[in-house]
Amino acid sequence: ELYFIRVHYDFTAPADWKPHLFASADRGASFSSPGFVGTRNQVALFSPRYGTGASTVYLLAGTSLRTITTGTHALVDVSTVPLTPALASGDSVALTGGITPGGQIFLYALYSRGGGANRTDVYFSANGGVNWTPRIAAPTSMFGPNSAESSTRDPNHLFVGGIDTYRSADGAATWVLVNPWADYYTAPATRLHADVPGIDVYVDAGGNERVYIATDGGLYESTDYALTVNNL
Repeated sequence: ELYFIRVHYDFTAPADWKPHLFASADRGASFSSPGFVGTRNQVALFSPRYGTGASTVYLLAGTSLRTITTGTHALVDVSTVPLTPALASGDSVALTGGITPGGQIFLYALYSRGGGANRTDVYFSANGGVNWTPRIAAPTSMFGPNSAESSTRDPNHLFVGGIDTYRSADGAATWVLVNPWADYYTAPATRLHADVPGIDVYVDAGGNERVYIATDGGLYESTDYALTVNNL
């Protein structure tokens, strides 16, 4: 099964550009349309990449978390993220997480605040989105919808990219700047460039997690959760 969200114009009141969910049960040969979901820039899809339970697909629309039912594509309510203050029109949403070695799904809901706030509010669930706790906000807004990511198996490791990239090794209790963007110009091989449209984490053939950080100065790889980075 394959899911994606595309922005379409909804002519029904209130008419506007809105996220539209599409679903395929045949590896993308054909798609059905479960319909419009949520508000533009405030809807996110996530499914754990590895581990038992990796078939669960989550949809976060604003603060409403749902799962997508296999076969029927029906949306099932899970919980509401207790976000404060409420979402504003310039805010955006991301959803990430993973599965612990013990088989428990963990999730992070991230809310990038617009209007020059320059922060991303972070909420954590240790039990697949049933309950949520606020964590310390990352000191940057997200550059785009793919600019936040966690470890696939360890909820302590979380990354958020805006102009600069920040990492946390304690479940968003604290944040550390990877490097100031200007450092790139004296050490482009080992210092991140400004502007981070994407962060992703994959497990290699040896079972090690590799963090990939996409910047305006190239794609970087890290094997130590962004303590150090290598410009590919």
